[in-house]
Amino acid sequence: MLVLAGVVSAGLGLGAGWGMDTFSGGAGGSGSTADAASCAQTQMAWTQAANAQSAMVEDQPDTLRKGFINARNALDGVTPPEEISQEWAVAFTYYSTVANNIEKVKANDGPAVISAVGGAQQELDTEAMVKASETIGLYVNSNCTR
Repeated sequence: MLVLAGVVSAGLGLGAGWGMDTFSGGAGGSGSTADAASCAQTQMAWTQAANAQSAMVEDQPDTLRKGFINARNALDGVTPPEEISQEWAVAFTYYSTVANNIEKVKANDGPAVISAVGGAQQELDTEAMVKASETIGLYVNSNCTR
């Protein structure tokens, strides 16, 4: 089912959050490092989106509705470090498209919510979302170092 594919793809890159910072030591990667404020904002937003997604259950439309809307809202307005700006745009577009579709139907209409999620996902590139999520997850877990 398309809904499950979207939930799984989203969870691949979102599940880690800040937990790995303790082990990464921060500046160990090669390449540039984002400034501390930008990194912290990006990490917080990505973790909030992960938390929203982790509560989603495929056959419980209310959790899908909340999960996609809250993930979109977590990423909205955040300017990520340049190193992941393209991937961030992919993730934000994915969550926004699904959330916007969901908001067009009644919250308590389970079949309509599931249909809205599936319809939006047919328009989206789930493989690109998986890749973007993996890249963002690695980046925020390395303390914004590439």
